[in-house]
Amino acid sequence: MGAARWLRGLGLALSLAAVAWVVWPLWRQGRDLAGRVDAGELATWVVAGAFLYAVVSVLLGLAWWWLAGVYGERPSALVGYAVHARSQLAKYLPTNALHYVSRQLLGRTAGLGHPALVASGVFEMASLLVAAMAVALAGLGLAADREWARTAWLVGPLAAVAALAAWPAADALLRRLAWSRRFMAELPRLSLAGTARLFAVSVPLHALFFVATGGVLWLLVVAADGPTDAWRTLLWLYPLAWMAGTVTIGAPAGLGVREAILVLELSTLLDPPRAALVALAFRLATTGGDLLTAAAGWLAARSAGGDGAG
Repeated sequence: MGAARWLRGLGLALSLAAVAWVVWPLWRQGRDLAGRVDAGELATWVVAGAFLYAVVSVLLGLAWWWLAGVYGERPSALVGYAVHARSQLAKYLPTNALHYVSRQLLGRTAGLGHPALVASGVFEMASLLVAAMAVALAGLGLAADREWARTAWLVGPLAAVAALAAWPAADALLRRLAWSRRFMAELPRLSLAGTARLFAVSVPLHALFFVATGGVLWLLVVAADGPTDAWRTLLWLYPLAWMAGTVTIGAPAGLGVREAILVLELSTLLDPPRAALVALAFRLATTGGDLLTAAAGWLAARSAGGDGAG
C-alpha cells in the first residue's frame, strides 16, 4: 500500500508539473495569439468537438458491453452503455483508475457478476492498449520522414499475440493455485479462441475510437490556423499521448502528461503558444464530451429502468 500511495503521489506531481509546463508558453506569449487565432472560431470547435467526442465515446461503451459477456452472459446494450458512460467521469479523480472501480459498482447494481466485471476491465485495458499501439504504428508507417518506424511494425503483432495468450494463461494458473482454485472452478474456461472472439470486436471498435478522436484534435489544429495535412501526425500522436497519460498512475485522466506530449509534437506544426492552446482546447473538448456522455448514460439508465438505474 505504501508503494502504491507513493506512485500515486509521484504521478499526481508529474501531472501538475506537466500542466504548468504546458500553460507556461500561454502565460508568456498569450497576448501574441490575438492576431493568429480566431478565439470565437476555436471556441465553436471546442463545443463541436465535445459533442463529437461524446458520439465517438459510444464506441467505448459498445466495446465494454461486448467484453462484459466474457463468461457468456451479456447485459443488454442499453444497460452496458449506461454503466460504462456513467463511470467515465470517475477517471478525473486522482489515481486515474477509479472509473474501473465505478464500473464495478454500477455493474453490480445492474445485475452483472463480479468475475465478469473484473475480467472485462482487464480485457478492456488490454484491448485499448493494443488498439492504440496499432493505430500509432499505422500512423508512424504513413510518416515518410520516420524511417525507424518500419521496424516498429513488429511490436504490433507481438502485442496482439501477448494479449491473446495472457488471459487463457492466467485462467489456467488461477485454476491451479490453492487460494483461487475453488473460485475459478465455478467459472467457464476461457480458451484462446474465446479470447480471440472478444478481441475481434473490441479492438476494431477501440481503434476506430482513436482514429475518430484524432479527427477531433485535427479540427482544433485547423481552427488554430494549423496545416490541414496535420492528420498524418495526429493519427499516431493522439494514441501515443493517450497511452502515456493512461499508464501514469495518479494523473487524473492523464491530465498534463497527455497535453505535454501533444505540445512537444504540435510545436513542430505550430508555434509553442498555439500548440499549448490546441492541447488545452482538446482537453476542454474531451472533458465536455465526457460530461455529455455521463448525461447520456444517466438517460440510458432511466430508459433501462431498474435494470440499469442502480
